[in-house]
Amino acid sequence: MLITTIRNGVYLNTTAGRFGKKLVLDGFQVGLSWITILKKRDAFCQAFDGFDPDIVAKYGEADIERLLQNKNIVRHRGKIEATISNARAWQKIETGEGFNKFLWNYVGGAPLQTNRKSMSQIPAQTELSTRIAKDLKKAGFKFAVRQLSIRSCRRLGW
Repeated sequence: MLITTIRNGVYLNTTAGRFGKKLVLDGFQVGLSWITILKKRDAFCQAFDGFDPDIVAKYGEADIERLLQNKNIVRHRGKIEATISNARAWQKIETGEGFNKFLWNYVGGAPLQTNRKSMSQIPAQTELSTRIAKDLKKAGFKFAVRQLSIRSCRRLGW
């Protein structure tokens, strides 16, 4: 399945696994240096089955324990459990209207055009990111939903 994102004003299609990667890494980065997560990116990919949300959604207690013993990733039970919960919530949206459509519905299917010239001009929070965060939480997403929605908005050019 493909998910459309935008980078530098250009629409990109990405797989569910690549989108799952963004969700997982962004969730683990909260409260930590981004470089810490980048250095562990490959280990996260291996530990979380290529970031495939359909596989991660099936994880149980044995998988949580396995991840907590993995010295190559950030071993935070809350973030691990949230990642699994987020994959399950993602599945529910995906099997319904589709996660791609879920996100694009917020902006009428087209990227918002702003006059911002640099990342420093992007606010830490917007009315849109707050609304998306609330809806993600209602859908079952856990842990750092606000940060995830802000990063998603930034990546999508909103």
